[in-house]
Amino acid sequence: MAANDNLWSDLHGDLLVEIARWVKWYEDFVSFGGVCTSWRFAAVSENFMYKSSQVPWLVFPPAPAKEDDQDQDQEHIKDQSIFFSLTQGMIRRVTLPDFDSA
Repeated sequence: MAANDNLWSDLHGDLLVEIARWVKWYEDFVSFGGVCTSWRFAAVSENFMYKSSQVPWLVFPPAPAKEDDQDQDQEHIKDQSIFFSLTQGMIRRVTLPDFDSA
């Protein structure tokens, strides 16, 4: 690893907060917080300034299992809901808790 690889994590906290306030899309704000620990501390909700301009994500439930579906490669995604971002064209697969067994 080169000596310059860690410079992004060494940015001053006030600068990171200012950068976080300029991030427009929530998806990018979440990614911003995933860079490293110091960036995660700047990526708090009060630093996200574009809350009112957010377009909701579309949510699709998991596809029903087919009786003849024995594909082991697809086994890990059969219970995942699909979230689609209209603004970014991104798809996220998420396993949500089972709410029927309450």
